[in-house]
Amino acid sequence: MSDRGIERGPSGCCICGLQFGDEGKGQIVDYLAGDFDVVVRYNGGANAGHSVWIGARRQAFHLMPSGILRDGVLNVIGNGTAVDPAQLIEEMDELEREGYAVDPERLAISDRAHVVMPYHKIEDELMDRAFASGENGELGTTRRGIGPCYADKAHRVTAVRMADIEDPAYLSSRLPRLVSLKNGVLGALAGESGLPFERLASEPLVERCAAWASRLAPYITDTAHLLVTAWRSGRNILFEGAHAALLDVDFGTYPFCTSSVCSPGGALAGTGLTADCLGEVVGVAKLYMSRVGAGPFPTEIRGAAADRVRDAGNEYGTSTGRPRRIGWLDLVALKHTAQVTGVTALAVTGLGVLSKLSELRVCVGYSLGAERIDRVPANVRRLGDVQPRYEELEPVDGPLDGVRRRADLPRGARRLIDRVESFVGVPVRYLCVSKGRSGVIG
Repeated sequence: MSDRGIERGPSGCCICGLQFGDEGKGQIVDYLAGDFDVVVRYNGGANAGHSVWIGARRQAFHLMPSGILRDGVLNVIGNGTAVDPAQLIEEMDELEREGYAVDPERLAISDRAHVVMPYHKIEDELMDRAFASGENGELGTTRRGIGPCYADKAHRVTAVRMADIEDPAYLSSRLPRLVSLKNGVLGALAGESGLPFERLASEPLVERCAAWASRLAPYITDTAHLLVTAWRSGRNILFEGAHAALLDVDFGTYPFCTSSVCSPGGALAGTGLTADCLGEVVGVAKLYMSRVGAGPFPTEIRGAAADRVRDAGNEYGTSTGRPRRIGWLDLVALKHTAQVTGVTALAVTGLGVLSKLSELRVCVGYSLGAERIDRVPANVRRLGDVQPRYEELEPVDGPLDGVRRRADLPRGARRLIDRVESFVGVPVRYLCVSKGRSGVIG
């Protein structure tokens, strides 16, 4: 066992979000990464945003695993991710400007990971706008092309993988037909959405892929083999999930969700490792909630109260910069996501924001007319109509600076943590009282 309680040796640890994302997973991954040899990102794409604080400096990652700031840690982008090569190269360049070495000893990219092509971003926007032009609203995607990339993964014949960009002859033979098909789809979507569309040519795309390959080729490898070899040699592996369980394509607020599996099941499919590699599963949750984009949000608050929380917590999207929607902690939803992810421990964030508020409430159930509901409905319209049943709690009132033990937290904070544990049925192992590694009590 390590000094932080993570089981070592033949086991790993999976970090996954339990709400709508933006729970603080990057801080937890960075904090724990010092106990691990490998950090592997297993799902999502550049539509995710993980923030790591080193002192007063914030480093935002969209594709780069959050263990990259730890010396001696191998960071892996697994096959389950959707890789935007341009975004990844930008992050690599920024890290190198900051003085961090990004070499093949510290970063590996799966040759089976799918590539976000330029037309995926166009399709993302046109599909959202075309759908919204009817009686339905937009899904509110980040328009980073992730959904269309995963759709092409399922279509197979229209997909491009990282291994493909290293083979210009293969791409040159495939892309003309692929681009022809895409032009037909995009033209139809443009007609539905009322937006202009300029037909694409295949030759510039082949050249762009070649440029990506020239920079990324040293990092592209069979990461499944790499990870299995690392595991069998006794190296400890930390799985980093993107997004969160309420955005999961199966158990989230579908269709207002992401396009990948955000649970530990996604960690296995997205890396090539097997279930015996998962020891601890740590679910990260904020003690209030936020959401970017459209979709049901039963505990959402608006107006001045939401503005106070948003400003105190800097609740603006890491990927989009959009102001996040704000709400009280929904324990019904948290219990649901803890169950479907199988978490064995919780890491909670947001105490510092709550300490600035004079009131505190948590949702302990839903009502729909005279009906009482104690689970998250699958029907998105039904979920959008529920009314939260709140429990008033003692505010988090008292200083958090310098607190290093749970027992030293203000009484309101301790009672809130106790309520979370009793309702969800999972122990809180990590508490974040401020940003950065030093702000985690574990």
